[in-house]
Amino acid sequence: MSENLQASDVTQLVSELRAAVNNDTLRAYQIYEQLKNEIGEKTPVEDRFDFYRSAANVHINRHEYDAASAYLDKSQKIAEKENNEEWKIMTGIARGVLLTAMGQLEKATLYFDDLENTAKHTNHFEKYEAHINMRKGIVYGRAGKLQDCLRCYLIAIKHFDEIQSPFRFSIRTNLLTVYLQLKMYKELDETYAWMNREIHLCEMQSILVFYYANYGVYLNEQGKHNEALSAAEKALQYCTDPKQWSPKSTALRVKADALMHLGKTNLSYLYRLRCLDTLSHTQDYYTLSLVHLAIADQLYKAGKGNKANTFAQMGYQMAKEKHIIFIHKMALELLANRKLQEENFMEAANYFKELTEVKEELFNTERAKAVSELQTKYEVAEKEKEAQRLRTEVAEYNLRLLRSQMNPHFIFNSINSINNYVLKNESGNASDYLIKFAQLMRQILEYSSQTHIPLQKEIDFLENYLLLERLRFNIPFDYQIIISNNLDTADIKIPPMLLQPYIENAIWHGLSHKPDSGKIIIEFTETTDSLLCRIDDNGVGRIKSKELLVHKNKHESKAMHITEERITKGLNGSVNVIDLYTDNHTPCGTRVELNIPL
Repeated sequence: MSENLQASDVTQLVSELRAAVNNDTLRAYQIYEQLKNEIGEKTPVEDRFDFYRSAANVHINRHEYDAASAYLDKSQKIAEKENNEEWKIMTGIARGVLLTAMGQLEKATLYFDDLENTAKHTNHFEKYEAHINMRKGIVYGRAGKLQDCLRCYLIAIKHFDEIQSPFRFSIRTNLLTVYLQLKMYKELDETYAWMNREIHLCEMQSILVFYYANYGVYLNEQGKHNEALSAAEKALQYCTDPKQWSPKSTALRVKADALMHLGKTNLSYLYRLRCLDTLSHTQDYYTLSLVHLAIADQLYKAGKGNKANTFAQMGYQMAKEKHIIFIHKMALELLANRKLQEENFMEAANYFKELTEVKEELFNTERAKAVSELQTKYEVAEKEKEAQRLRTEVAEYNLRLLRSQMNPHFIFNSINSINNYVLKNESGNASDYLIKFAQLMRQILEYSSQTHIPLQKEIDFLENYLLLERLRFNIPFDYQIIISNNLDTADIKIPPMLLQPYIENAIWHGLSHKPDSGKIIIEFTETTDSLLCRIDDNGVGRIKSKELLVHKNKHESKAMHITEERITKGLNGSVNVIDLYTDNHTPCGTRVELNIPL
């Protein structure tokens, strides 16, 4: 210890360092520099532990990970020697923060899970649970697992509110981003109202940086782009530490988005590049990949396709390698749509195929998790009113996820069709087929995000699909679409791509096995309170088709089962499949009747 600093001075500075780490990162670094040569074996053990843990956080904030890890090793050694449960947990939390900062998200998740299980056996689990879940929420947020992120934040916020912790501000700042991405606008508005009312009580500079940056994101979403610019500038003013790269990058991104909306595209592009340069100092692959895609999209719109492709590929590869599935999906949608516009149909088909697999993974994970959580809540609900609300919530979530599943299944089968057609090398129909395929892909991109579309759009979609299938079919077939005179196809709305799986099934499992040409008749009629859709084919019938499936070791379409669930469980409609026979009881096709409530 130097002659200039007495033991009491060291204790005071360590206390100030501990407070500054979460408040003023530049001030924290200055105190650290003042103290780092003053801490030794003669320093009280409490001060040594606090200094090492705080020093680790200083280096984490400055993205100096080796130094941070070395200090955490020292604090962990003290915690174990003193057998202090609180110190062990606090060091563990800092270790998890380090893993998160380094981009090791899966490892950080497992680490926090183990730490939470350890904390359950301590005397202050509620406090530790809040801090651990806040940090787990950050990990899930960076991995794009927003529902898990939200769950962790809500666990933490309850405790922070009860004890009036300063972290009640930081966790709400994080929640703003989650609510915005999940489009939970009611909760978003309530959180902003709370923050605007209470923000004057917040003395944590780092929180103010994130708050104003995230507030700018919200204002951009609201179309208030000039106000978003002001919020971004205010956030940048609070970035006094030049190594506050993460919040600074958010503020720069907000500013770039606002300028883009205000028509200042060149300036917007420059700020996106500044944002990218700032992020290059971090391991925040979620935001890095997102900004790469934003730059690519901007360059595509400016007609700079080659340069845009470079940024798009970088964002795509980063999201894929780091398994950030939400951004991976965004990248594939951007690239697939771009290749369609360039009429590079084979590359588009490959991206769509990969998109199929990504959406399949998202569907299976989200549906299982969400329905399980809702079912658990249902089982413990004591009041019938609450139970009924949860039944509805389960049904709505199932419907939303089942609808999202239709797109991948249909695209997968469409890609098989185009690949088979290209392999045949039938140049006479190639141009016509590829143009119609591009139109169909654009329809899918437009409809997949909508809950309902006009019946006329569904009919147009089906006609395009039937034309494509007839072009590449070995044995030609005819089709007819009949619409009753009293049916207003522009006014009636139904969920998108509802009939296509049944028509596909009629073609591939009914007509494909006929020795002669086949026919499909699709008829739409309106009853008192529902739409009746009838699909007739003169194929080989279900019994013969199943025999052929078994013989060829093939499986029935999963998409038909999913669609039936959409209609029966999601829409409270019905699906009726009828075997058709001739007068002498010979199978002569299949009829499918879909009854869709209006």
